[in-house]
Amino acid sequence: MRNHRKPLSQSELEILDDYLRHVKRSVVSNVEAFDGFITALAVCPELNQPSEFLEVIQYYESFDGELIFEKNRDSQEFSCLVIRHWNSVKADLMSENIHIPILTANEDGKTPANDWAIGFIHGSRFRSDIWRKFMDDDECGSSIIPILALAFEHDEDPDLRPYLETISN
Repeated sequence: MRNHRKPLSQSELEILDDYLRHVKRSVVSNVEAFDGFITALAVCPELNQPSEFLEVIQYYESFDGELIFEKNRDSQEFSCLVIRHWNSVKADLMSENIHIPILTANEDGKTPANDWAIGFIHGSRFRSDIWRKFMDDDECGSSIIPILALAFEHDEDPDLRPYLETISN
C-alpha cells in the first residue's frame, strides 16, 4: 500500500481531531464528522478535488480568535492528513475493502453516528445537483434515508427530526 493511501493512525486522527475542534465556522467539528464529509465526497459520482473542499474545513482562526496554524508546518500537516484520509477512503471504495466509518463514543460510551451523518450531509452539498437527482430516484434515493435520519435526529427544529413510530407488543 502506498504511503499516501495508508489509513491514518490513531495518533494522526487525534492530531486531526484537535485541529478540527479548534476551528471556528467549519462544517466539520471533529474527526467523526470529517470522515462522514470525506465519505460523501468519495462516493459522489463526480470527482471532488481536495483543493475544492480543503478551505471549507480549514478556517485559520480558532474560537478565541487565535490562529490555528501558527506555523506553516502546522498547515501543511493538517493538509497532508486530510488528503491522506481522502485517498484512503477513495482507495477503500475503489477496491474490495470496506470503509469502516470513524465513529466516536459519547459520554455514555455509545456511538450514535450523528456527527458522521451530519458530516456526510455537508459533503453532499458540494455536488448538490447530483445528490438531488440521486435522492429523487425511487430505486436509489431510499438508501440515503438512514443517513438523513441520523443527521437530523437531534435537530433543534422538531419539524426536521425524523418521525419514528414505535411498535408496542
